[in-house]
Amino acid sequence: IAERLVKSGDKAAVLTKNLGNLKDFEVINDVKVYRVFSGNTSHLRSVIAFPKMFFKGLKMAKECSIIHAHITYPNGVIAYLITRVRKKPYVITLQGDELMDYPEKRMLKLLKFPIGIALRNADKVHCISNALADAAVKNFGVAKDKIVMIPNGVDLAGFKNAKKIDLKKRYNAKKVLVSVSRLTDKNNIEVLLKAMKHVDKEAKLIIIGDGPDKERLLQLKKELKVNVEFLGNIEHDKIASYLKGADLFVRTPKTEGLGIVFLEAMAAGLPIITSNVGGIPDIVKHNETGIIVGNKDEKELAKTINKLLRDKKLSEKLVINGKEFIRDYDWGIIYKKTYQVYSELEQFS
Repeated sequence: IAERLVKSGDKAAVLTKNLGNLKDFEVINDVKVYRVFSGNTSHLRSVIAFPKMFFKGLKMAKECSIIHAHITYPNGVIAYLITRVRKKPYVITLQGDELMDYPEKRMLKLLKFPIGIALRNADKVHCISNALADAAVKNFGVAKDKIVMIPNGVDLAGFKNAKKIDLKKRYNAKKVLVSVSRLTDKNNIEVLLKAMKHVDKEAKLIIIGDGPDKERLLQLKKELKVNVEFLGNIEHDKIASYLKGADLFVRTPKTEGLGIVFLEAMAAGLPIITSNVGGIPDIVKHNETGIIVGNKDEKELAKTINKLLRDKKLSEKLVINGKEFIRDYDWGIIYKKTYQVYSELEQFS
């Protein structure tokens, strides 16, 4: 969104936490990016970064027309505090962590009061799925007329032009399944590993992503003796190449705000197996753009995987429908919808 704003002649700057050995300031595709130190302890990063982001944001807000906060804490709460001083309109985007029951994010429930204040006072609350919109209204008292529904997007041109990686040759497998996921409890990788015990032996599962559950999952893989490869984090611009080299995308989380990886799997031309939770039903329709299964029964999951690997007709149907569906999710379209939200706010010009 920021890159497209700059290309269209507007100005945009990004303020965020520094989660690694990154520069405090750099220009990426003509967008100014400022980062503040947030420490190395995951549970304390937002607390450590909060005052620095507030004072830096307060200074940056002098020259801006709108503040757009992505996620509620700390960003949304900081935006609310800044606007008490600068009197600028602000938008909060909900991605899922704040409102869905993510096991690793339950500490956010302690911050329900300030998060609620930030949401109710926002000029617009941008939700990426119907599930998040419902939660914002029901759990935080956000006025329905403040809710704006705009999903995440996909760079369709980038996926079309991405060069396919021959995963079958690389991993000496006749069939390749892929899952892109943070290795956390809410993403339910444990059930997927157990399902692999019952999947055709000629199939190999590739898992892209990292997270706090990595060591536990590696140990489980060893105990189960399943044909699974953990690749860790991969640069996002290379994800399309890996997806295009697979036969099937599978991820059955316990909860999900929307799941941009499902959109990316469609863009890569993959049939999808997932669970009916959170915002996933907005994009994955059973037997139309994917297959919906339960997220607790590994044998049911394995049975569905085997069926889709063997049923070429069904697989092709899901791929064709997915590619048709994904056309409306190109970032160019999502940008225009977001820009319209900005335009409706009084001080934006």
